[in-house]
Amino acid sequence: MNSFSTTINPDNLFNIVTGKAVSDATSEFLLNVREKETSAPSHIDIEIIDGFHLLHNLGPSVPQSFGKIAEFILKKICNSTASEIHLIFDRSLSPSIKDSERSTRKEDEISYAITGPLQSRPTDFNKSLNNPKFKEQ
Repeated sequence: MNSFSTTINPDNLFNIVTGKAVSDATSEFLLNVREKETSAPSHIDIEIIDGFHLLHNLGPSVPQSFGKIAEFILKKICNSTASEIHLIFDRSLSPSIKDSERSTRKEDEISYAITGPLQSRPTDFNKSLNNPKFKEQ
């Protein structure tokens, strides 16, 4: 048995909130909207780099000292052809959803002090990047 009404035209569009069929004009418009064709820009004026994304994706090639990590980031920035570059590092303000997730997992928040460029990075650098205390440095 078909539990759906056979009186409903399957070619009609319906309002998801009310369940009522939209007008023919609206239906015609929505069914015939085409994506505007665009082309890629020939020159990048501004580049926005997510700093933590960049650090998380260093993989096994993470330099051993904080100075070398900074040098790596500087080289990446200097290789850009953009006339303006923004290197953005975000952080979550407490209280946040991430705080709740961390407390549920019982993650430790270890304090860090970065004292200079010669200081060695933590062995598990990616784990350190997830620590909010580390992000404050």
